[in-house]
Amino acid sequence: MKAGAPRLTRPALTLLLRAAGHPKALLNAALAEDFPEIGELITNRWLVPSGNRTGYVEVDGRDYELEWDSERKAYRYFSPAAGWVTVPPDQLKSCKVHFEQLMSAIRQWLDMPERTPPESLLPELLWELGEIWIGRRRMAVLFLRRAGLPETLSRVRTALLEYPRRGSCLILTDTNSSRHGPALPGDPILLPLPDLFSPNRDVLDKADMETLAAFVGMPAQSKKEWTPVECSEDGGYLRIHERKYRFIGHTHKRIVRILYEAWERGEPRLRTAKVLVEVEAGSTVRTMSHVFSGCKEDWKSAIGYGGGYCWLMV
Repeated sequence: MKAGAPRLTRPALTLLLRAAGHPKALLNAALAEDFPEIGELITNRWLVPSGNRTGYVEVDGRDYELEWDSERKAYRYFSPAAGWVTVPPDQLKSCKVHFEQLMSAIRQWLDMPERTPPESLLPELLWELGEIWIGRRRMAVLFLRRAGLPETLSRVRTALLEYPRRGSCLILTDTNSSRHGPALPGDPILLPLPDLFSPNRDVLDKADMETLAAFVGMPAQSKKEWTPVECSEDGGYLRIHERKYRFIGHTHKRIVRILYEAWERGEPRLRTAKVLVEVEAGSTVRTMSHVFSGCKEDWKSAIGYGGGYCWLMV
């Protein structure tokens, strides 16, 4: 590892990649109360100010398109539940992912040379970072954002048709790649960026090259089936990396399944109150500790909670 390689906490990386998945790679700075990691990202210039966010506003994890209300001289969005909602100016302030820093960090985490700048294969979507030895294979390393959308993979497919090293290529992604997109030429390996690191590390500053080499060396079919998280249809079985959990209670299983489905579609955190309402936990149950009070499984190592949110500890 190079001296001074960038350090990032795992929750901060999760939030940074959430921002990378936004259409314009933006993150609403008003979320700082719910996500203290925003301070870490801004202070260390993973996120940079982008002025007022005049295209979208995020409310409860969903993006709404804004339009200008000339009568009120303010932006507003339409909510199916509340109708037209005026947005205060301070909620329009946003930050954008500093992709130059992110690309440099990935190179340093992988101990790659930085003699030339990354090459953009698709503007602000797909970058080539260079080549690296992974085990006994020399591979090109790319980074792709918005990988969870089929239309993104369609664009990547077109780009890779002109890419000479597509047959030996590792594509790091911001989230799990869509299962509904087209097959990519050369059958490149797609791997979510957080999976570069050992699951036991909370501060990320070096890729786990041994695990990466083992993954790259796996047979093609095994690579397609490999995932850091597995969950049964009823939520009773959960595997996070190498650790397995068994849940028996009906409510516990429903919560596990809801959190898994959110993780799978690229939403790392959900509002705890909404989850408890969805599983019909009861009006007196307001916390994860309460709802899991009778659970014999070590659920706290699988489910994180705090600040009004809950998530899988991936």
